[in-house]
Amino acid sequence: MGIQRKIHLSRINSNGKSYSYYRKSITIGGKRRDVRANNKTEWDQKVTQLKKKFEAGLESLDHKKVTIGQLGQFFIEDPAPLRKKTIEEREYVLRAYIFPELADRKLASLTDDLIEASYRRVIRNHDNGLKKCERMNKILRRLLNWAGRKKIAINISPLPNGLMKELRVEFKNSQPYVEERVLSRRDAQLILHNSSGTDEEIIIHLQILHGLRIGEALALRHEDIDLINNEIHVRYQSRDGDLTPVKTERSRRSVPLQKRTKLLLLQQYRKPQGGWVYSTLDGLPIRYSNYTYRFFKPLMKRLNLNLRTHDLRRFFASWRLSEGKTDIATVSQWLGHSSPSVTLDCYVKVISEARSKSAAAIGDALYPNDKAA
Repeated sequence: MGIQRKIHLSRINSNGKSYSYYRKSITIGGKRRDVRANNKTEWDQKVTQLKKKFEAGLESLDHKKVTIGQLGQFFIEDPAPLRKKTIEEREYVLRAYIFPELADRKLASLTDDLIEASYRRVIRNHDNGLKKCERMNKILRRLLNWAGRKKIAINISPLPNGLMKELRVEFKNSQPYVEERVLSRRDAQLILHNSSGTDEEIIIHLQILHGLRIGEALALRHEDIDLINNEIHVRYQSRDGDLTPVKTERSRRSVPLQKRTKLLLLQQYRKPQGGWVYSTLDGLPIRYSNYTYRFFKPLMKRLNLNLRTHDLRRFFASWRLSEGKTDIATVSQWLGHSSPSVTLDCYVKVISEARSKSAAAIGDALYPNDKAA
């Protein structure tokens, strides 16, 4: 059944009379507002007035004295239509990294030296500081570009283009080498064995044996599984418990269903789980945070493994490219990558090792009795 479009024009009956009104919500100033009017034209007028009130507050700022903290607050409340996750990230990065470093700095006197000094402090004072600084750089760049478009104190962003690249090179070279986390076949078998019989076993199967992203695995429904043709159709992903379509057309794909996973799914059909392959007792999809903190992290601690959920998906790709000898175009399609070149970039080490192993394969096959030169 297709998704029904929401009808904003409503009708109520009171005292024997019928009244109609137009109701629709909109995000203004970072807040969801429920706006009601007699008709669509009146609703548009009310929304325009609300937006003008927000802009009026922005225009009242003293451009010579406005600080990053004041500007950032208006930036959080910008009425531009944005995804909920984008607004949340913007507010979090501003409050966690930008405000502690630059909140009291006047926008008109902000220089590249001040920005660089604040970046260096974030890198040094936080765990995984380089990653946090990159997030800070992304949001600060958007904030300053937004201020430039609004003609608030600046016309051009003072943020230097090559700064983050220079810091990335400098601090990556100065940090000790950390070996990449690799999931071995033995570890994969250990994880599968220790998750056997749990409700979470199906998620482990979907990642290790099918290469699904954790959000795709949590969003899988029984109707997405073709038990006749042995295929899993990946259409949706879970974001904070909300079901959304996968990011790209290439992410919308079909993956071969493995025999053991099929048996596990057939057992699930006997349980009242609603439409979700993995759900709460109420039949609702489970959040990523609940899955990791209640099951995945305790399991990794018990097995003495330092792994992320994404490492299970990486094992699927690595095994397919090396041991499984599947061509890179097919693996890329199963993973939902935008192109085989993305897969090649992600798994270049695995592909190089597989190439080295197969370099002498044809000679060894045709002349098995030859001794190594």
